[in-house]
Amino acid sequence: KAPRNAPSPSTERGKTMAKNVLGISFGRKMSNTEVMVKEALRVCEEAGCTVRFLRADEMNIHICTGCISCVVGMTTGRGKGGCPIKDDLPIVEEALMESDAVIIGSPAYEFTPTGNFKVWCDRLGPSHDVSFRKATYDEGLAAGKDKSELPDERSFKKRVGALITVGGAMTENWLSLALPSMYAMCVSTGIDVIDAYKYYGAMACEHVLGNQPVMDRMTLLGQHILEGLNAADEETR
Repeated sequence: KAPRNAPSPSTERGKTMAKNVLGISFGRKMSNTEVMVKEALRVCEEAGCTVRFLRADEMNIHICTGCISCVVGMTTGRGKGGCPIKDDLPIVEEALMESDAVIIGSPAYEFTPTGNFKVWCDRLGPSHDVSFRKATYDEGLAAGKDKSELPDERSFKKRVGALITVGGAMTENWLSLALPSMYAMCVSTGIDVIDAYKYYGAMACEHVLGNQPVMDRMTLLGQHILEGLNAADEETR
């Protein structure tokens, strides 16, 4: 395991990374999930990245009503994927569009991520599906539309991501559906998940800050994000 003060891959090569890394926690304030996400963000920030953190449960994101106006608008050329529900989704959208990497953490409740995690997936999935957005964007440009009328072109940039889930249960099977379910937030948006970690048996330790091996693993997860960002740079140079 990498020690917490180990230099990041980008630091070792002398790079200054002008990249944006977004962390999202669906856990309680300063509890295990949030602290684990923030440890990975710390590594990225120390390597020169700009980091942003969202605490999901403090944001006002309503359930999806299934009106499909986001998809219909894009597929008919009359919209760019907007949602008629008025809440905090634009904040999430802008944070996601700015990001080059995303670290998502959620506790596991009854095998799966939290119910609020699913709410976010439902709202982001269809409206931010890269396939819908790219087709609408290309067709709009071909028709002579201004880019301001089309889906945000930042939707198409390469992003890397990591997933973290946390469960108090002492046996791993109680988290068995958590990580597979969490890919739902990454597939439609085209985020390339390069690391995933499940921390089970959390109830055996008062707080993850007292579990150094897990904190070291989060340091390593942050370093993997940096490596992924560098690899993405190399592919597009």
